[in-house]
Amino acid sequence: MKSKIILMRSLLLFLFTPLLLAQEPKAPESSFVRVLPVGDMPPWKEQIKNGVRVQIPPPPGAVPIEKATIPVNGGKGETLSLVLGKMTKYFELDGELPKVQLFENELMQDNPWVDATNSPGSTALMLLMQDPRQSKPSWNHPISKMIADDLASFPLESLRFVNVSGATIIVRIEKEPAFSLAPGAVVVKGSKPGKHTLLIGTAGAGEKPKRIYKNRITMKPGERTGIFMYRTSSTAADSAPKVRFFPEKPSIPKRK
Repeated sequence: MKSKIILMRSLLLFLFTPLLLAQEPKAPESSFVRVLPVGDMPPWKEQIKNGVRVQIPPPPGAVPIEKATIPVNGGKGETLSLVLGKMTKYFELDGELPKVQLFENELMQDNPWVDATNSPGSTALMLLMQDPRQSKPSWNHPISKMIADDLASFPLESLRFVNVSGATIIVRIEKEPAFSLAPGAVVVKGSKPGKHTLLIGTAGAGEKPKRIYKNRITMKPGERTGIFMYRTSSTAADSAPKVRFFPEKPSIPKRK
């Protein structure tokens, strides 16, 4: 009798253990984000103090805050340095990037300086920009744009065009047909290692494109290149957008 009971218990355990394990909540996987403040440093200005040349600090709102705090795994805060036109490292966050926030203080107590809620996936690039809708664009209240940054969305040996200039952009690679990018658009084009002629211009309604860039760019094996079209507060609204390139051999952290 005892042997039958033991056998029955073993059978039940065998049948229901997989079901119990399947019902256990899975630990959320990590996600990764890096940050790029889009723009250029304001012109260097200096003055003479006690016979020594010293920099005149930029006016308030002309540049991003130097240090921000980002909540990372476990709710802890990690400091990141923000420099216009420079990409930060990847930061590891909890879960599937439901929200990415940047705070001005280390304690992360006040309202976030930047609050991005639209997540594109488990690996992302957060672009920070001045708000062009403001009469006087300032870094006191920036806006953000999240872009998928994993190798499936932005493969090796490809060009990623990101238009945050507010204008319609026309791009032509070598002798391929030209394509356009509406304001805010992101387009990824496959490329081969080597040199490629790239033409970039703007196009207003009923106007001929105005060239803003023409040059030969180099794509190296195992690299990918981000190309950003943007404006800054020092760029007049009717002037040509600027173009910046970020070639890289990415080292994306692996999810745990």
